[in-house]
Amino acid sequence: MTVLLLAGTVNTEAKGIKGIVKSLWEWFISPNPRVDTTYIYQSTQLWTARLQTDIRKSNVKMDTRGETEASIFEDIDNNIVTNNEYIWNTRMNTPVVMEAGAFISLRSLSIGYMHEINHHSGLSSKSNYFNLMDAGYGLNIRYNSIYSPLVSTFKNYTDKEPVDLSTEEKARMRTIAIDGYYAFNQKRFAYDAAYDGAYVQQRSAGSFLATAKYTFGELNLPDKDILFIPFNNGVSRYKTYQLAIGPGYSYNWVPYHHPARDDRRSGMRNLTVNVTFCPLLTVINNMTYFVSEYDEASDSYCEKDSHHLKGGLKMNLIARGAISYTFGNWAIYGSIDYHHVKMKDSNVNTYDIEGFYGKDEYTTRTNFSNLAASLMLSVKF
Repeated sequence: MTVLLLAGTVNTEAKGIKGIVKSLWEWFISPNPRVDTTYIYQSTQLWTARLQTDIRKSNVKMDTRGETEASIFEDIDNNIVTNNEYIWNTRMNTPVVMEAGAFISLRSLSIGYMHEINHHSGLSSKSNYFNLMDAGYGLNIRYNSIYSPLVSTFKNYTDKEPVDLSTEEKARMRTIAIDGYYAFNQKRFAYDAAYDGAYVQQRSAGSFLATAKYTFGELNLPDKDILFIPFNNGVSRYKTYQLAIGPGYSYNWVPYHHPARDDRRSGMRNLTVNVTFCPLLTVINNMTYFVSEYDEASDSYCEKDSHHLKGGLKMNLIARGAISYTFGNWAIYGSIDYHHVKMKDSNVNTYDIEGFYGKDEYTTRTNFSNLAASLMLSVKF
């Protein structure tokens, strides 16, 4: 009897899970009942295949200004103190990268992969994307990895010429950016219309947005260069964690929305132009940096210590623009996307070795920026 009861319970739970999955699936693929069909048309096709080409420019800028104080204590009456101010500029100023890849979408859920196709000496780049975009909400996840040489100069304020610390050894930058939005006017406005194609905007409309963005960044400095890490106070790796929130506004302009008729403007039907602007306030702005020492046995730098910093409030920015043209089950899209993240950290390092006292007080400002232009061709089926 107990066995029968257990079997019945398991069978009921299995049916319950299947029923929940079936209900979620039907909800996901069913037409959106909230939209005003005068303004928004939702395609009846479930699947979309998309080819995409990106031209992208990614930069990292690190500007360190500091002052070093050194003191040699010889005896009670003889204490030699020297002060030295300096500035150190480092750039991962990558050339323009062209990537190509493909996406597959089910309704408003998309996954895709992009890979560099124009190879530059000393540069390697790849990107992965995951997008969930609907009329009223969206989530975009981007992973980007770049290997690139660094351009760097170090200059004491008393020197006439800076010291060139540029290296052909590759640094690695990885970023994971997650940004989401909620559109308040989801009845008449579809953000997706200019970027993915599950919806077609038929009349002009805009919407205020609630937006949020999380960014993880990691920069590994070249540890095979014997000068680079020692000049950077032994710091070999940075990690940044940021969460930013703020309002935004997005507008879809449809130049032609009249009923079909033979005139010169009818060719502009299903043309949509989007502009999106989101200023964000960074509420979590943390950094971890790792200090390494050279190990002769392994002939490499090994991480010995880590330091955690909490930065202040910062303003970041998401800005996008796009244009789309739909003809039947086919569509052409073009977009421009700009992301900017900045960090600031200050620190004081002190050391005392056999009568030699030193103090290094410095501030580093780091800027990550990414500008991408995309061209897409999609077909629904």
